Amino acid sequence: MVPIITHPERNAILQRGPERVLEWVDTGCLVQVTASALTGHWGAVARRVALWLLDHDAVHVLATDAHDDQNRPPILSEARDAVSKRFGADAARALVLDNPAAIVAGRPLPVLGRTPLLNYQSREPLKGAGEDPIQRKRYASD
Repeated sequence: MVPIITHPERNAILQRGPERVLEWVDTGCLVQVTASALTGHWGAVARRVALWLLDHDAVHVLATDAHDDQNRPPILSEARDAVSKRFGADAARALVLDNPAAIVAGRPLPVLGRTPLLNYQSREPLKGAGEDPIQRKRYASD
């Protein structure tokens, strides 16, 4: 079982110390950020933290957190476009399509983001864990 940390950008404690999320990712957790946080719906702090997590390769899924079609509608397009503009179309596709599909199918993520210290499925140390992150590719298309 792989833990998925959902909407950490909206958690007041994690907003003050988002580095903790990086620690969790480095141990194999996945992170899901709320699309509407990137577009400012949850305020400037949540948006800033969501972007910080993206900048640090600590986001694996971008999701709507839709509860209904009135207050939290299931709209990904605006946030997907923002990610595409800042990080590229391949990154945006990975966050809204490729990675979620892999999770549902129980497959390894095609685009992992940060290099975790543990393989997120087997919990075994990854070969090359701890190597210089500058040397690894950020996205599969790079």
